[in-house]
Amino acid sequence: MVDAPGRSSPRFPPEKVGVVRRAIRERLKALQVGYGFSSAARGSDLIFVEELLNRGGHASVFLPFPKEDFARTSVGDDWKDRYKKVLADGKVEVTELSAEFPPGEKQPDAYLACSAEVHRAAIALAKLLDEEPVLVTVWNGNPGDERGGTADAVRAWEQEGYKVEMIDISKLKVQSEAAASRIFISYRRDDSSGHTGRLLDWLTERFEQDLIFRDLE
Repeated sequence: MVDAPGRSSPRFPPEKVGVVRRAIRERLKALQVGYGFSSAARGSDLIFVEELLNRGGHASVFLPFPKEDFARTSVGDDWKDRYKKVLADGKVEVTELSAEFPPGEKQPDAYLACSAEVHRAAIALAKLLDEEPVLVTVWNGNPGDERGGTADAVRAWEQEGYKVEMIDISKLKVQSEAAASRIFISYRRDDSSGHTGRLLDWLTERFEQDLIFRDLE
C-alpha cells in the first residue's frame, strides 16, 4: 500500500507509483494473465487491477468490509476516484466479505480473512482450469507493520506450495526529477490527432498516466 503522508520509514513512497505500474504491467504480460484476484487498497492492489483491465482482463476484488469503510481505511482521498472507477467496471466482480465494519483491534483479522479469501478463490479457479496459480506481489521482503499485510499473504501462499512472483519495491529505481515531471501534449490541428494518439500510447506505456496531460483544444 502506498505510504501515508509522514511515514517515518518509507516503504512504498508515492514517487514509486510509476515504476511499480510498469513492473506490474511487464509481469502481467510475461505471465499472460487474463483473470486476477485482489483487494483494492491504494497502490499495488489498484494498479494491478487497472493494468489487468488495460489488458482486456477480468478481476475479482474482495473487500474485508463495506466499500465505504474500506475507502476510509485503505484508499484515501488521492486514490478514491481510481477506486470508484475500478469497482464500477463491468469486468470487475466485487465481494464484500462482511456487512459490518470491525473495531480497530479486529481489523487485522479482517484483512487476514480477506487475503485468505483472495487466495482460496484464485486457487479454486486455477484448479478448475488445470493451471498453476501465481501470486504477484509488490514487497520489500520485510515484515509488515501489523498482521494482515503482504508478509502474511506471501507466507500463506508459500505454505500452499505455489509460486510467488515478487516485485522487490526496494530495488525499483525512481525516475530522475526531469523524467518524473508532468508531460504536456498540446495540438490544435486535425491532421495531427493520429500522431498525437500514437505518442500518447507510447508515453503511457512508460510513465504513470497521472503525469501525462493532453490538451484537446
